[in-house]
Amino acid sequence: KEDGKKPEEKPVGENKEDENKEDEVKEDQPPEETVKPDSAYAEELVNNFSILYPITVNSGRTIEVLEQLIIKDSDFYNEIKKQLDSYKKDNTTINFTSFLIQDTNYLGNQQFDIKVSQELEETKAGKSNTKKQTAVYRVIVSKNKIGIISVKVN
Repeated sequence: KEDGKKPEEKPVGENKEDENKEDEVKEDQPPEETVKPDSAYAEELVNNFSILYPITVNSGRTIEVLEQLIIKDSDFYNEIKKQLDSYKKDNTTINFTSFLIQDTNYLGNQQFDIKVSQELEETKAGKSNTKKQTAVYRVIVSKNKIGIISVKVN
């Protein structure tokens, strides 16, 4: 009869230890406020911009389409708004033929610089022109604001 009880007791003990291990993992994680924002989210914003921006330009839509990615009334917002108007007026289409994130740098104050190697093809009146550029997108990722605030293109 004792032999029958011992195997039953072991699994119960193992389950309790497993539960304790899960609790320990949760306790080891720092509170959210002390953790810097996740760079993956900042990178995702920039990648999404590389997809949505050409779609917005090529369909003749307004900047409202991009407001989920760009901080409203920032320098970048105003610059993109002017570019959209210019592309529409000139009947120009664009496409990123290459868009690769090279580096991500956390600046503090919930801001990241995302360095990108990009090739932008502009087509106007059937003629295409490709610009190879290095761009640094500045992104803010905080509770109140999430989006691109500026870009420096070389």
